[in-house]
Amino acid sequence: MKQKINWIRLSAIGFIISIFTVVQTSCSKEIDQEEYLQVVGYVYFNNSQHQISITSYNSQRDSTYIMLPSDTLLLTEDLPTGKSYNNYLIANADSVTIVFGFSQIRKYTADSISERNIINLINYDYESDYQYTDYYSATLHKFTFEFTNEDYENALNY
Repeated sequence: MKQKINWIRLSAIGFIISIFTVVQTSCSKEIDQEEYLQVVGYVYFNNSQHQISITSYNSQRDSTYIMLPSDTLLLTEDLPTGKSYNNYLIANADSVTIVFGFSQIRKYTADSISERNIINLINYDYESDYQYTDYYSATLHKFTFEFTNEDYENALNY
C-alpha cells in the first residue's frame, strides 16, 4: 500500500512538473519569439491645382479618398509574416477611377498599361528601411505617387 501511495505522489509531482514545463515553454515563446513585420506605406501627393477623388474597387470593398490641392494622403498596412494584404488600399484594387476637379476622369485596371496607372507599383517611387528591436523586426516599405497638372490635362472630359 505504501508503494502505491509513493507511486501516486511521484506521478502527481511528475504531472505538475510537466504542466509547469509546458506553460513556461509556451509563455517564453510568446515573449522571446521575434515577430517579423512588413510595414507598407502608400503616400499620395496632390501637386495639381485641382481636387482629386480616387475611388478604388475590388471584390470585397470600394473606397473613396478626396484630396484637395497640395494634400497628402497616407495609407498603411502592417503585414505580419504569412498574412495577406488589405484590399481597401488603392494599390491593391482591381480598378481605380480618378476624378480631377469634377470635370476630368481617368480609369485604370490592373491590366492597364500606363506610366500613370496608380494600381501598378512600378509607377511609384520606392524606398525601403529595416528596423530591429528585442520584440520585433520590421521592413518598412514606402511607395510614393505624385499627381500633377499633367495628369489633369491627360484625363478625359467627365
